[in-house]
Amino acid sequence: DNDDAEIWATVTSNDGMVQYNPISGMLTATYTTAGQYMIQLSASDSDGDSGQWSFMVNVVDNMPLVWSNDGSNGDIDVAVSNMYFGMEPSIFVIQLSDTQLTDISAEWAICNSQNGICSDFGIVSIDSNTFQTGQTFVAQVTSTDNGLANFDYIKIHITAVGTDGFDYESDQVQFDAIQEPGSTPGEETDGETDNEQTGDSEETQTGGMSTMVIGGIVGLVLLLVIAGVLATMLLRGGRDELPATDWGTEVAFAAPAAAPPVAAPVAAPVVNAVPDYTHLSPGGQYVTGHAGETVYLSSDGTAWTMQADSSFIRTS
Repeated sequence: DNDDAEIWATVTSNDGMVQYNPISGMLTATYTTAGQYMIQLSASDSDGDSGQWSFMVNVVDNMPLVWSNDGSNGDIDVAVSNMYFGMEPSIFVIQLSDTQLTDISAEWAICNSQNGICSDFGIVSIDSNTFQTGQTFVAQVTSTDNGLANFDYIKIHITAVGTDGFDYESDQVQFDAIQEPGSTPGEETDGETDNEQTGDSEETQTGGMSTMVIGGIVGLVLLLVIAGVLATMLLRGGRDELPATDWGTEVAFAAPAAAPPVAAPVAAPVVNAVPDYTHLSPGGQYVTGHAGETVYLSSDGTAWTMQADSSFIRTS
């Protein structure tokens, strides 16, 4: 409410250097490290009126490049294919925002979560125009001839320089290697073939035993019916005089054969552990559990957890 020349202002900050120029009205703040800082501004005039204001300043090392979660929002997006055991992953990156970028690089590394070692690395330079339409590159696995292995994963992040002079950098994204859907780990061994043949034989034997059980039940019913008829005839014979029977002319009655013994089916033993993945049922998939362990979800509904010696134990 008075002349500006009669207003006195002071500024303070928890860190850094803050200066206020009363002639130009310019406030300048200088910080050497990234973080959040508070600036307090106090002012008073010749009438004794005063006020105090506080505001936060967020200082960053690099401007963030935000990964998209839906393919449309965010600054950049990524898609990874061939993340299967024995293969080399293919990475597709694209810019979604209109930020003008130069010196764009995609940095990747293939690591193993079991031993903590990153064995393969790469930096791919991307043209700014190509980045707007998308670029694909292959992360070549040179440390081994077998491609991705169990517990392998790839991590990717993007760096660039903006035309505004700021450095831009994304967070790291990670993709885990898995077993290719529909494939069976390893080749079928003779032992597995023998097991399959044994299973077929057991099924055949079980079918034969079922037929024997049905035959035995039918025979038992026939015996009960015949016994009932004979008992009725004997009771009637006690009340009424029956004519003498000439057994020389009667046809001998053939007694029914006894029912064959029935063997109880023997249940197949439940397998709770296998020495390696080749003994798991095909058609399942590998996932990562809550504690970072590898779990194989079998097609028969069971779950198998991988151990340090590459064996698997059934957990459900």
